[in-house]
Amino acid sequence: MQRRNLGKAMRYLVVVGTLVSAFALVACGGDDSDSQDVDVTVPLNTVTVAAVQGVGINIQGGQIFTGVSTGTAVTLIFRIANANAFTLTGPGGLSSDGTVAYNSDGACTFTATGPVGGLLPVASVTTFSACNLAIQANDVPEDGSLVLGNLNVKFTTTGGATVNSNPLAENVSIGNNGQLFVVNPVTGGVAATGVEP
Repeated sequence: MQRRNLGKAMRYLVVVGTLVSAFALVACGGDDSDSQDVDVTVPLNTVTVAAVQGVGINIQGGQIFTGVSTGTAVTLIFRIANANAFTLTGPGGLSSDGTVAYNSDGACTFTATGPVGGLLPVASVTTFSACNLAIQANDVPEDGSLVLGNLNVKFTTTGGATVNSNPLAENVSIGNNGQLFVVNPVTGGVAATGVEP
């Protein structure tokens, strides 16, 4: 009779042990990496501009650039070969080229040099008190995996008005060092932002 109860007790122990093990696997299993939502603003400079070099950045309020008519939409392209060069294109394909200087305080200055009769009738200089990249993405793993996010280029005029570009879809990741990276959709290059989200 005791042998019969011993067998029954052993079966109960096996069932309980199996349930406890299954619970432990579920509780401790799965992906060990954390993820987080990203909503950061980073100053535009010769390093961070790599996120948008060669990308057509549509700006509906193109009049923020000196010499562009009110209500004119423009496309700004930072050149791939030179982080300090740009092309500004408007209606009818008219364009102007120039250089951009990035200041350590987050300001930037665009100097359009020509061609004469292009989008801008004459050479012009436009200074912004802030030039930034605004980056947003949801559930970005902290293991370097890529997640599609949105990036806007934001310009703040010296008068305090802020104009955003249309959003750009770009992959972002958080590296093992905790820093945010953006993948340029044109060049495929990875741009370091220098921030931890």
